Amino acid sequence: MPTQIAIGFSEAVDIQEAAQQACIAVKNQLNTARADLVVVFACGPYARAEILETIHTILKPDRLIGSSTAGVILSTGVFPRGIAVLAVNSDEITFGIAANRPMAGTNLRTAGFDWARKINADFKTTQHQACLIFTDHALQNDTQFIRGAQEVLGFGFPILGALSSDDIKHKRYSQFYQKQFLTQSAVGLLISGGTAAIGSKHGFKPLGKPRAITHALNNIIHAIDGQPAMNIYKEFLGAETEGLGKGGFAPYNILYPLGIYLEEQKQYLLKNAVDILSDGSIVCQGEVPQGAEVHLMIGNRDTCKQSAIDAANQVKDGLGGRQAKLIVIIESMARHKILKHNAFLEIQAVKEILGYTTPIIGLYSFGEITPMTPEYGISSMHIQNESIMILAVN
Repeated sequence: MPTQIAIGFSEAVDIQEAAQQACIAVKNQLNTARADLVVVFACGPYARAEILETIHTILKPDRLIGSSTAGVILSTGVFPRGIAVLAVNSDEITFGIAANRPMAGTNLRTAGFDWARKINADFKTTQHQACLIFTDHALQNDTQFIRGAQEVLGFGFPILGALSSDDIKHKRYSQFYQKQFLTQSAVGLLISGGTAAIGSKHGFKPLGKPRAITHALNNIIHAIDGQPAMNIYKEFLGAETEGLGKGGFAPYNILYPLGIYLEEQKQYLLKNAVDILSDGSIVCQGEVPQGAEVHLMIGNRDTCKQSAIDAANQVKDGLGGRQAKLIVIIESMARHKILKHNAFLEIQAVKEILGYTTPIIGLYSFGEITPMTPEYGISSMHIQNESIMILAVN
């Protein structure tokens, strides 16, 4: 069977009706009784357990994974509400899926190792192209989970994904696995067959002189240049630092993320301050290397759009002239807050480079699991904020 890809979407007010409409749109495109794989992205109040039963009843997927999100990305627009359903049938591309739940209070490195063994057991071949994963941002130090998974899948293997998001109001940070509605968990998909090409950029630039992270432990920066880490913001912003650290999406967290310079990759890793502790320490998502150079960073609508263009060109180069069968976009929720009503301009720029007819599906995340620079190799995977990542499958 040649590869068939179908995407359905609905913003119907009734949640069950929305799930039905999205599935019927998919079924009409596939014209088959079953689906090999289904991926579900559900916004806000649509992220509920009952949608999974509806999807299984209509599409009868062999495998299903998905995530809650603050917004759905499609080739036709970006949507802050609704349900998007991707279905794939193929003899050319094969899949394996696995879940690890719940992970709060567990050893995340061990959890990642166990999860990767499960997904390998569900896979039909040892030849992998990429792994797509959705995990809970509330765990904060998912870096250890990724490290454990790489011990099984390989440290040169691309593990990509998103920290599940939602709008600030509903806070339904959830993952979907088969018929199970999960929280504080990780679900993932192994892909084999064809070619997987990856692009990832953020476009932010450093401000001021370089400083050094003099004390960091796991995902917490305690001191910068021997002073409480919070001082780096106070020096630039003064009294305007009052709103920092409130969930990672206060205005100054978004406009001025931390940029941690990774010497080997010659790139800045972006981190939002998701919390500020009483001693001035900054809590980030994912590990922070002690001794690294750090700056405040700045970006705007133009640099965001240019980074999307740069990421799409990375993908184009990786495809080597081949046309992608599917494009998956994972983008920071923070970028949407910067771009606002111009958010779709990024997607239009991606389409101009990768083709107007290729199906596109994506989600907004609280953090992106991504290689910093695919052109320098993909052995170093990171969790960062404010980036756009594109995965194309041929």
